[in-house]
Amino acid sequence: MDIEVIILIVGIFIQLFIASVAFTSLLIIQRINQRIIFNEVVKQERELRIKLNEYREEISKRKSLGLDFNDIALDYDTLLFNYYEYLAISVYKRLINEYIAELYFKTSLIYVKEQFESSILFDQNFANRDEYPATIWLFNNWRI
Repeated sequence: MDIEVIILIVGIFIQLFIASVAFTSLLIIQRINQRIIFNEVVKQERELRIKLNEYREEISKRKSLGLDFNDIALDYDTLLFNYYEYLAISVYKRLINEYIAELYFKTSLIYVKEQFESSILFDQNFANRDEYPATIWLFNNWRI
């Protein structure tokens, strides 16, 4: 064999090795980024739970006093559905790992769907269910 052919073959193997290392690095970076974004989504969900709990307490208080609570119920539903729309878009765009997200959020999404189906937001025409297409996609995709 000629030395030039050997150098060419070695060069090709080096390029293949470098390409595989670069590809592997990209996959690792993508997974790390998905984990970072997922952690942020979980953090926001915890903050949302605290805020929604405050709304639930206020709704309960107003119900017991016989006062109107529709404005708070509207805010409650809007916050809840907007958050899950954000989550669904993150899953759909693969910004977060769908498998991990489903493990973490599927149980709470069952409650969200129940709330979605009976929301005062839609019953009184303040919004339309079609304004939350990603959330509807998530319900269907996760078979909820």
